[in-house]
Amino acid sequence: MDLKGEFTLKELNFLEIYLNGGVTIDNAMISAGYGFLEERNRYYTANRILWKHVEQAGDIKKLMRSCGLGEVHVILKIKQLMDDPSPTIQARGAELAAKILEMTKESIDLRAGIMIVIKTPDGKIIQPTTVQAQPKALPAPGPKVRMIK
Repeated sequence: MDLKGEFTLKELNFLEIYLNGGVTIDNAMISAGYGFLEERNRYYTANRILWKHVEQAGDIKKLMRSCGLGEVHVILKIKQLMDDPSPTIQARGAELAAKILEMTKESIDLRAGIMIVIKTPDGKIIQPTTVQAQPKALPAPGPKVRMIK
């Protein structure tokens, strides 16, 4: 079987039956017209067809979409997680949704700064300088106190 060649009608039929779900590999192969093969050969042929599908799909996003895992399906699954009675699972679903919506950052950038650009009257830019915001210093310690008994 050529992994780069065109799919035959039977191969496409098998992929459609199997990837729609709810059917075993063996039953999908029999339904697609491979019932004449021995069981071992059906599994081997099925794995070759699936491998061919993966090879030709290329991009993992295309492969997931061809198996029915598109954006809408993923969103509905996340929504199901958020409706789960377990607070832990709800929190994980909300966290995943927040990451997808880019509402969270993995790391918070605590460095802030400003850039001062000075232009001369004729429009030339004088050496831009970056000034980093410095944390406020603690007040100087007061006088030392000594206790005497």
